Amino acid sequence: MEILYLLISLFFGFRNPLYFLIFPIALISGPGVFIDTRTVIFDEILYGRNILKDVMVIYMLLISLFLSLRDRKIMFIKGKLAPLFIYYVIISLFSVSDNDWIAVSRIFLYLPIGYYLIIYIFRFSDFKQFLQFFNTLIWITGVCSVLFILNSSGLLKLYDSSSLYKEINFSGAEFYRDFRTRPYFANIIFIIALCVKIFRRKYFNKHAINLVLITFPFVILLSFTRSVALITIAQLILLSFFLLYKKRYVLNSYRFISKLPVIILALILAISLFSPQIEYFSSRFEEVDDITETRSLNKRKLYVETALKLVNQKQQFLFGTGFVRGKLHTEMAEVGAFGADNTISFLLLYTGFLGVILYFYSLIIHVKYQFIKLKKVFNPISLALFIYGFTYVFFKLIMGGTSWGDPFSFFPFALIIILNSQFKKEIVL
Repeated sequence: MEILYLLISLFFGFRNPLYFLIFPIALISGPGVFIDTRTVIFDEILYGRNILKDVMVIYMLLISLFLSLRDRKIMFIKGKLAPLFIYYVIISLFSVSDNDWIAVSRIFLYLPIGYYLIIYIFRFSDFKQFLQFFNTLIWITGVCSVLFILNSSGLLKLYDSSSLYKEINFSGAEFYRDFRTRPYFANIIFIIALCVKIFRRKYFNKHAINLVLITFPFVILLSFTRSVALITIAQLILLSFFLLYKKRYVLNSYRFISKLPVIILALILAISLFSPQIEYFSSRFEEVDDITETRSLNKRKLYVETALKLVNQKQQFLFGTGFVRGKLHTEMAEVGAFGADNTISFLLLYTGFLGVILYFYSLIIHVKYQFIKLKKVFNPISLALFIYGFTYVFFKLIMGGTSWGDPFSFFPFALIIILNSQFKKEIVL
């Protein structure tokens, strides 16, 4: 399947440079688009991770080089992750003596590298190509959402069950809880689609928009992930506050808002068909105070307390342990999967207090930048990016979930820079 996506990406990429990103997007989507991500080479070097993230970065570097040579110019990149990137490079250089420095450093370095490569590739596109690519991304997300719903609900088994996270038998029903088959861009695409729909902007295909809006509530339910539900609720509350504050925009979106009661009722009736899944998801919220439950809030607090204790014992509070795996990593891992469940403890252990500050500062300045631009010139996509960025940063302070090493982890923040520096005039039309 990887070869097929590569050929599709290259074929359409020569017509629209943004389609070169189809291949890495397919790799990052993994099992959700029928790609086996368990490929591992040189396990002791690659830290037990698959090589597809390395392939993504190398591929995007080669595409950037090709576009520069083809157009005979080097594009200027306006980004806001330079301090974080430099800090990670310095830590990486000081960790060279450790056997695991390649394995650990790539987890961090690929975040800003992917961010800058995305911005650079977008620099070779025009607004028409941007809309064309995003229409495709919305369609892909909608179709992948349908596949995810069919498989996770147990209605139709589409994916290899051995590669899924967990098979659940609850109230006489059999279904799956899996993270890797959930559409990678589901949340950011949903909030963009909702804002575009509310404010009746005809940027994108209306059928693709409707497909995303209809399927996303089911994606939330069948992900059985509390953070996804809470983040979406927070995003909807923020959007509601904006509509109340900017009442003149409510008039423009009156037709859609007037249909909301009927839409919500229809979704409730449809979701009610998945009663065993609803009961299971509800039971997970009831477990939130159980310290033995892996993803409970108490457990996340324990992660941070343990990380603080370990770095203070070794007098490594400011800069952390560096990109090495040693005794502290082992002790931290014994507490739980802190990399997936709590961002602060993970950053604190490897990059220290300074690394935590730089990480969140780098994200907050994107949100602030978007807010300032939004106050000057309104457009629904920028509003969606602000809402997503604000909730992303807030929930990262108390939760985890960052796909460490994924070049597309900061894709929404790269979009903030792209829209406001490259398409700031076109996007308001």
